[in-house]
Amino acid sequence: MSRFVDLSHPITGGVGLAGAVDARLTTHVDAPFHQHRARADIGALPPERLVDVPIEVVRAAGAALVTAADLGPPDRFWGRAVLMQTGWSRHWGTPGYEAGGPYLASSAVDVLIDANVAAVGIDSYADEAADATGPAHDRLLGHDVPILEHLTNLDRLPDTGAHLFALPPSLTGLGSFPVRAVAVVERRPA
Repeated sequence: MSRFVDLSHPITGGVGLAGAVDARLTTHVDAPFHQHRARADIGALPPERLVDVPIEVVRAAGAALVTAADLGPPDRFWGRAVLMQTGWSRHWGTPGYEAGGPYLASSAVDVLIDANVAAVGIDSYADEAADATGPAHDRLLGHDVPILEHLTNLDRLPDTGAHLFALPPSLTGLGSFPVRAVAVVERRPA
């Protein structure tokens, strides 16, 4: 038997496909096309990076900056979705959320790239809130690693043993789009 953990913030109000929702202000996935126009857009993201991907949760609660030291041993990240739990999602819907929360340091980005992760997620912005061209977006997307931003409920996941499902619609010409991210946690027999 499995349990499901919704990792997405709800989108409220009227939403139109033609851009009525600013993807940056809800749980979303960034495709490499977001920063590098010659790379995969939302519709070309390989499903194996976002569907049934084993999850590793990095606990970095209270950190203003998620560094390589916060990640711990990187050998466990190979081919996995690495999700950073900073606790920032508790500020969702408040004026302080967008003012700037924890984000990935350049040293953490280097470790994640070298570890050949499938995807990276965080319960805040991947880069400083005002910097959409920072090291996470530039380098992770430059290495074809999708980024999930504004996740929630990461505290409800085990460090390992869950699987990520976050497949966006097949849309061409877009680099970022809202997504319903869900973790499936396998229950072990008693």
